[in-house]
Amino acid sequence: MLPAMLDYAGIQSPASLEGLSLRPLIERKAVKWRDHTIAEMGEENLGRMVRTSRYKYTTYGLHEIRDQFFDLETDPGETKNLIRNSAFAEEVVRYRGLLQQWMQSAKNIFDNASAHVKGNQAKDKNNK
Repeated sequence: MLPAMLDYAGIQSPASLEGLSLRPLIERKAVKWRDHTIAEMGEENLGRMVRTSRYKYTTYGLHEIRDQFFDLETDPGETKNLIRNSAFAEEVVRYRGLLQQWMQSAKNIFDNASAHVKGNQAKDKNNK
């Protein structure tokens, strides 16, 4: 929200501030926008999430790492974890890659997820 408030106030966002101004979306301007969002979750059950309009990938846990993948179009209530469904293997790899890219660019420290994402990417490549 801060980038949008600064934008409306006519103040340029500092380079260190993450995020984009929502002003173009609020004003319904045609702008190129990201196709996914990433979120950090929790204090005790640390996690990261990548979401698009169709799918949602989460990885979380301190000692036992768990991940989930949902098709929000067919399962908006997120009741069927598709993480081990081979029909979605390529999408899972793509979402793990999006998370890893973001973590690197944001210098985001989430050691468990980083190791988990890298480890699963290696397993996914070997299973093809």
